[in-house]
Amino acid sequence: MKKNLQWKVALVLVVIAGSIFLAYPFNDKKIKRGLDLKGGIHLVLKVLTDDSINMETDQEVARLEELLKKNSVTFQKITKEGLGRIAVQGTLADQESKTRDLFDEYTRDWEYSFTGNARNGTLFTSRGRVAIKNLKYARDDRPLDEACGCYTCRNFSRAYLRHLFERNEITSAVLNTIHNLYYYLDIFREIRHSIQSNSFVSLKKSLISNASQKEEMT
Repeated sequence: MKKNLQWKVALVLVVIAGSIFLAYPFNDKKIKRGLDLKGGIHLVLKVLTDDSINMETDQEVARLEELLKKNSVTFQKITKEGLGRIAVQGTLADQESKTRDLFDEYTRDWEYSFTGNARNGTLFTSRGRVAIKNLKYARDDRPLDEACGCYTCRNFSRAYLRHLFERNEITSAVLNTIHNLYYYLDIFREIRHSIQSNSFVSLKKSLISNASQKEEMT
């Protein structure tokens, strides 16, 4: 009985020794363990793209303002519109070519486009430009231009046009465009008549003076 027990103990020891030998090979090469086996951690980096774009946009607004002033380009203001969008408002039509050249040279990393004045709330009247989104028009019951016969001026007040623009209604762009196109056609009619009556030079001075007004005098 005692002899059988000794054999069993010896057999168990042999099995244990063989298991240790197979699990841990006796050589000079160390087993490479991954981070998980070593108790390491995973480091995840998240790039805050929105914050980076906003910061770059703010810097670009300041740079554009300095650039346009330095090159005598007329504008009302430069604003940030949403993520990575900049609006330069109130530039003059006769300076579009000059403005494009500046943008092509100094803003190569940005895409740009020239959009309509009416959609951006800039309206032209016989008394100067009107930025309809300005607060002073919120309770103004007068027509946009009392000297204009367009559908917009005959039917809607400045206060209503401002309300539509502030609510981002598509009707705002439609009514504003109707007025601006009517105003442009009126100018062309005046130009034709002035040419026929040899008074184009005086008309030109008047139009340039009117177009250079940043805001209608009220």
